[in-house]
Amino acid sequence: MDLDGDGQFDDGHFEFFRLFGDTNGNGRVEASDQLNINEDINGDGRIDTRDRRDAKTRLHQAVDDALLALIDD
Repeated sequence: MDLDGDGQFDDGHFEFFRLFGDTNGNGRVEASDQLNINEDINGDGRIDTRDRRDAKTRLHQAVDDALLALIDD
């Protein structure tokens, strides 16, 4: 993948932080995450009902436990 736009293939890695809507970082989007939405998780510059709505559409999504174990803290 060309990571720096110079037309050459680059080796690299990407850090995974958390799922969209996973406010506590446990690898799952749960109902309890809805109570913790106090930041602009959709990146529109506002903390509002859109953040809650967008996160709610991701309820019950989860990172596979085997993959979660590979993610660095």
